[in-house]
Amino acid sequence: MQQLLSHGLSLIQISRELRLDHSTVRRFARAGSLEELLVKAVNRVSLSFAVLLMTGTVPGDRFGRRLVFTAGLGCSPRPPWPVHSPPAWAG
Repeated sequence: MQQLLSHGLSLIQISRELRLDHSTVRRFARAGSLEELLVKAVNRVSLSFAVLLMTGTVPGDRFGRRLVFTAGLGCSPRPPWPVHSPPAWAG
């Protein structure tokens, strides 16, 4: 991204060339480093986890923690990888 910007391409030209949304290109262009983007992503995930954890305590107290935990697992999205396959490090 920074290399394309140094060649004088605009953000719109970069987004067309890389086939990315303009807001994504703008976010990467404004970032000082990759670590900054990763820290922001981790912070978003941590904040959403904390909010869901805090809001899940009341139904957990009311209906039982096991029931709410099982319901939460049922509502979670499917992982992008097959669940039945062993991990790559398992050999």
